[in-house]
Amino acid sequence: MMYDAQLDAYDNEVVRVIYSADRTMRYVILQDEKGFYTYHLEAIYPFDEDEWKYIFSGNSALPAMWEPFHNIWGLSIFSDEQELLREMKAEPEYKRYFT
Repeated sequence: MMYDAQLDAYDNEVVRVIYSADRTMRYVILQDEKGFYTYHLEAIYPFDEDEWKYIFSGNSALPAMWEPFHNIWGLSIFSDEQELLREMKAEPEYKRYFT
């Protein structure tokens, strides 16, 4: 139930989401209104018991959230999706967790 959570929080259009082999990380590929692409690497952050008790406010609460991997938000901007995919697949995180 966590896999497509929080995708509507982005200002730009979500073009594609690529999940790691164990589904605990994801690349979110975005396109802005000018047609430029960017991507973010996110990991699932599970709440501990105290956080869960504080956050829980009804049936819609989840026991985890997606957050930027190592708190890295912005990555390069690309003019086309294929260029972005080549750059993303060259990253050490992609090679380690997504192949």
